[in-house]
Amino acid sequence: MQQGFLRQRGVAFAHLSVGWAVRLLCNKVQSGEKFMLLWESSVV
Repeated sequence: MQQGFLRQRGVAFAHLSVGWAVRLLCNKVQSGEKFMLLWESSVV
């Protein structure tokens, strides 16, 4: 019973985290090429 509850909370938290990350990513992309340069430098 409790395991299922924890799993549901984990899934909900994961969805929130993903949504927050995507929103943050969109904001950074909108702020322009600086993000792309930062991304490329961090990948290399």
